[in-house]
Amino acid sequence: MKTAYEILDELDNWFMEADLNQATQLWAILTALRGPDQPGLESLKTTTTAVIRAKALPKTFKYSHLTTAANSNYRLTIQKAIDSIITPTVPQTHFTAHALWALEFLTGRAT
Repeated sequence: MKTAYEILDELDNWFMEADLNQATQLWAILTALRGPDQPGLESLKTTTTAVIRAKALPKTFKYSHLTTAANSNYRLTIQKAIDSIITPTVPQTHFTAHALWALEFLTGRAT
């Protein structure tokens, strides 16, 4: 099994060789995996980050603490995640931009 440092080296090399569109897509997904830290946006962790993690890393998502909360409240979908971000009550932040890009890329909606 490769170490975390070996995987990081592989990612670094991949980013250097990938075309800009592919690199942008993967970067958006990676940066949206953590979720927002801003007070008042905690619910976005369930409605967006859980979906992104489930779609990007489906094998490991089942071990996430988000799995139970997300699945017990509603069926996770990309569209529900997008709808939860694009509302007047959610401030548009650096995180929401990355989350929207990641969700679009994960569904193939981005051009």
